[in-house]
Amino acid sequence: SLPSSPPPLKQERLNALTADKASIQKELAKLEERLQDAYQVQGQRPRETEAELEKMMKDLEYKRTTQSMSLMDEKKLLRQIGLYKKEKLRVKDYTLAEEGLKSLKAHKNHLHDERKAKEGAMTELSKALRKMQLAQRVGVAAEELIEEGLEVPEGCMARLVGKGGMNLRKIEEACQVSIDFDHGKGGSGRISGSAAAVAAAREQIEEVIAAVSEEIRVSPSLCAMLLTGRAARTQVLMNEHKVRIEIVREKNLVKAQGLPSRLAALKATLTLLETQTVRREV
Repeated sequence: SLPSSPPPLKQERLNALTADKASIQKELAKLEERLQDAYQVQGQRPRETEAELEKMMKDLEYKRTTQSMSLMDEKKLLRQIGLYKKEKLRVKDYTLAEEGLKSLKAHKNHLHDERKAKEGAMTELSKALRKMQLAQRVGVAAEELIEEGLEVPEGCMARLVGKGGMNLRKIEEACQVSIDFDHGKGGSGRISGSAAAVAAAREQIEEVIAAVSEEIRVSPSLCAMLLTGRAARTQVLMNEHKVRIEIVREKNLVKAQGLPSRLAALKATLTLLETQTVRREV
């Protein structure tokens, strides 16, 4: 027998993964704020490294101690050494900030990978649950369920789907399948069910695609007969010839839709009924 609801363990696992993903998303949002703050604190990248600044200071100090110079020149040189020392401290702070940024970025990448893994697991688990639910809905065991792609010309979509999806639901109920179309992809979709059910549904869909429409004028008497008893005779004709029929009483028209060969057979039957109606009137 088929399960009446999705296996609790699978659903619980999916719920847990969803909660984990939400938690990761929150952590990523906080991490992004920390990264923005760190970028502002880090400031502009220094032109020189600590080693380069150290060498420049040593060169100036060597010049100060080995060359004779005026007091003014010596003060200028010492001020320059002092600026290099300050810049060296800034370079050190920048390097520390950069290391912190690298750590934050590495953590961000790790969280992205973790979220991606969670999403992959959620996708697979959701597919498994949908398959079980679908199997239950169409009345087959999950292992018997298959899914096939479906392409319907856009010009035929309205006819296939019908008003409020009525035509599509009829095929689903008659064949015990599920038919889904991708949003924004024209007539691309899928049929799911047992192999035999999918084949039967595909046959009906192909008939709708290949169907043509025709208006057949009939006598007022035949038109009235076709509408008698809640159009019982019309329903018989639809079942017999596997076509769709709409009666327009004001114009004595039979609007029919179906395969050309079936419409030809319907027209022959209507001609016969016209003859019988005339005979009864005589």
